[in-house]
Amino acid sequence: MLVMLQLRKKRFAQVSMEYLIVVTVAIVLIIPGIYLFYVYTKFHEQAATSRSLYEIGSKIVSAASLVAANGEPARTTLEVELPKTFKQAFILNHEELVFQYDSYNGVSEVVFFSPDNITTNDCRSSPGGVRCNLDLEVGYNKIRIEAIANNVKISKVS
Repeated sequence: MLVMLQLRKKRFAQVSMEYLIVVTVAIVLIIPGIYLFYVYTKFHEQAATSRSLYEIGSKIVSAASLVAANGEPARTTLEVELPKTFKQAFILNHEELVFQYDSYNGVSEVVFFSPDNITTNDCRSSPGGVRCNLDLEVGYNKIRIEAIANNVKISKVS
């Protein structure tokens, strides 16, 4: 009887040890998998945001060139959807359209160069030259692009 009890205890101990080994191996495999999935998702989310802002910026710059070529009083309106990680947009020195957005590594920028003088209603001198702020927000925006004298004015339609 005593031998029987000892064998039964050994068998339960063996089953428990095997169970612990299986659980440990599963955890060792699952945790890095979850981390890799998280990093992969963040990377692709950032790539999608960058691609979206690139398309929007390209549309704005090409529309500005078209409006400038037609001259005053030419104008057009664009409807765009800015991603949720969008922070701000501004124009530097009347030639660079800049979009800033939150990325995995901090704040990133997408920059577009315009052959035409582009401006807004809110321009200020800064150490780097002239900075014109665009009043754009996350989500749906209507943007008016119009030729005024020798400039192309970009503004948000309320």
